Amino acid sequence: MRNFSMYPLGHGNNGKEIEIGKITIYVSYSTVIAYRTPEEGLVARVNDWNTTTGGHMSAIPGNSKEDRISGPDFEERFSKMLEDHGL
Repeated sequence: MRNFSMYPLGHGNNGKEIEIGKITIYVSYSTVIAYRTPEEGLVARVNDWNTTTGGHMSAIPGNSKEDRISGPDFEERFSKMLEDHGL
């Protein structure tokens, strides 16, 4: 079992930053909205939801709207990252 740490992200209780070793996963409600690894840096998806999720996304250091990728592309990269890291 891997150890992890969890921290609040943005305002309220629905945004979370989860650290698993050198990987950080950013969550809004129950949806992964971005992740950061040493190999890829920050990978964030476009905001397909509402202003609350937008606030969580804005709280991620180094996250710019111009660099966000589509939902399907994000899901593919996130799945591959998890597989590559044995998660």
